[in-house]
Amino acid sequence: MDALAYCYSLQGIVDNKKKEYDKGLTVLQQADLAFSQQYKDYFRWDLKFGIKINSKKKKLSHQFYVDLQNITNQENVFERRYNRLTNNVDQVNQIGLFPDVGYRLQF
Repeated sequence: MDALAYCYSLQGIVDNKKKEYDKGLTVLQQADLAFSQQYKDYFRWDLKFGIKINSKKKKLSHQFYVDLQNITNQENVFERRYNRLTNNVDQVNQIGLFPDVGYRLQF
């Protein structure tokens, strides 16, 4: 039975082991370990302030807001990727404090 080999790269899923062997890569088949590990719990606070102004005559609505995402600037794990060039698993963190300002007009 030929199982799927999952590669953590931009190429996606490789469904033919022969292609991987031709490239000189090793395909690991450890189906019992799939989904057995989880990231640590993460902590993130978001804060959003906004105001909505409704117009009675023109049936318009104006909305202004300021959104502060991750106000504690906590570094949380976004994902881990396998890097074939360095043969390591690299960790990518979520962004820290991210301010967002917006305006919306509805009619």
